[in-house]
Amino acid sequence: MTYSSPISRPLLLAGIFTALVGSVPGAIAQPADSFLEQRVVEALAADGVVLSRLELTLDVEQIGGKALVSLVEPATGRSVASTKVDALPADGDAAVASLALVTRGLVDQVVATRPAVDAPAPPAQPPVHAHDDADERAAREMAELRFRREAVRFGDDMIVSGHNGNVNVTRAWVAVRGESDHRLAPREFYELMGRPELAAQYQARRNQGFGLAVVGSAMIVGSMGYGIYSAASDEDCEIGDPDFGGCLDRNGERMQRGVTVAIVGGAAGILVTGVGVYRMRRAHPVSENEAKQMADRYNEELRRDLGLPTLGSTLRPRIRDVRWAPSFDVGSGGGGLALSGRF
Repeated sequence: MTYSSPISRPLLLAGIFTALVGSVPGAIAQPADSFLEQRVVEALAADGVVLSRLELTLDVEQIGGKALVSLVEPATGRSVASTKVDALPADGDAAVASLALVTRGLVDQVVATRPAVDAPAPPAQPPVHAHDDADERAAREMAELRFRREAVRFGDDMIVSGHNGNVNVTRAWVAVRGESDHRLAPREFYELMGRPELAAQYQARRNQGFGLAVVGSAMIVGSMGYGIYSAASDEDCEIGDPDFGGCLDRNGERMQRGVTVAIVGGAAGILVTGVGVYRMRRAHPVSENEAKQMADRYNEELRRDLGLPTLGSTLRPRIRDVRWAPSFDVGSGGGGLALSGRF
């Protein structure tokens, strides 16, 4: 015998209807609200936005494929910002990403409208006395005065030379110190910069150039003297002398030898002297730009030692090594000015 309950048939039909609906393609269930809220809060926290620190909670309510996103104050339960998402992705991760972006925009709106009262007040500063200000100002002025007296700057030496009616002006850099423009000798400059090895190199180059210039001058004087001596030591040749021809030949050979020695020795002496002068004028072991960089570092350290703010690289000129050299032509009455610089 079979027993049938009065409610078994409807329950059976409902189960069959539910199974059929669940098997229809495209009927995909949306993620739960609590799931979305938790995942969105975690995503925001990973991005550095913690809602609890802002005293806010997230409320997501799905309505017919759409979502209402609200930020709520837990103390009052009041919604401070909300918006509606018309199309919520069916995929859970995509929905979380979309809602996190929307929620971040709401958080920015809330933070922008809040008064800036959450930041802790800065600690109270101790009262500043007028006497302390005066002492500090006097100390700073003394430090600035000392810096101006000891700082290193650069000036120019103009060397004027003329040849065949043309006047040329060449420039050489020189280091000066303080407001009095005390000229620093090259060795003094390098030692002040803390580079005694550069001072030794400069002196060695100067000595070498001076020695070459002395040797070259001696060669010029010696060769010219020998030529004069050869010309003055000719034999007196008499026409009636049987050795008259030989005498003339000996005088000619002596004169030729003297002229050759004078020309060759004088030219060699001029060359050696020129090299020596060049070495003396180019005795610096560093370039002008490198010397200025050393002076910049010296001035920065001096300001730091005196307790003054350093200038830094931002206040240094963008154009360095600005040079100008005028030239004049006495014959034509014209002239010009050459200007150059380095960025």
